[in-house]
Amino acid sequence: MNRNYWLDAATREIRFGPDRRRVRQELEDHILDRIEAAKDRGLSDHEAEEAAVKAMGDPGPVARELGRLHRPWLGYLWRASQVLLVVLALCIAANWTYFRNFWNSGPDWAPPEPPPDSPYVWRDLSLGEAGGYRFTAPLVFWQQWDDGTWSGDVILQGESLRFWEKWNPNESILEVRDSRGISYYNRTCAGGSSAEGIPQFYYNPAQSSYTSVTTEIWLDYVPDPQEIQWLELTIGDETLTISLEGGGAA
Repeated sequence: MNRNYWLDAATREIRFGPDRRRVRQELEDHILDRIEAAKDRGLSDHEAEEAAVKAMGDPGPVARELGRLHRPWLGYLWRASQVLLVVLALCIAANWTYFRNFWNSGPDWAPPEPPPDSPYVWRDLSLGEAGGYRFTAPLVFWQQWDDGTWSGDVILQGESLRFWEKWNPNESILEVRDSRGISYYNRTCAGGSSAEGIPQFYYNPAQSSYTSVTTEIWLDYVPDPQEIQWLELTIGDETLTISLEGGGAA
């Protein structure tokens, strides 16, 4: 029996290719060491190989034991994990900007500072959820103009880890109503046309990152804001209520 025949027979039960090649090389190195030792004793090349292979024993039991030790699913699991790591590394490299924005997301636009003569300012008011976002109104302030009319400014912010459920700006603020029962005319839907003297609102479309949205709602021709206890904003099928009672003074 020559060396190659014995090696093929001894490793036939190892089904995971990389393991079979590695074990075969280790066994062959061992046989080559025996061949060199036999040559040192004066045997010819052919005789030395025959003696070395014979000393390795019957390849059948060796094959069965090696097959038991080298389970194929362990090798395939190891290879799959390597492939998965490579794919993950490629995905991260290809979408580095996306992941950077996701973990460091936040509105790029900061709320404006309220005018110094604004009578009331409310910050960090917890509202509710709409479209997968939990909304707060970090800033609500009022301003009185020279003709005696008031306007209001509401900065609405939403946070969510469900970045796949984007808040649709086209379905954002559909209705605004205050505690006096006054509904505000939706100037945004009217293409920006004004209706002087009639309470109205309009808004900036939402500015979004991967986990946050920010929009600004302007209210025009507001009644005396000190008589308003709350505002209701209708977003899609949800109604968010901003309580103005107990707000901090500017």
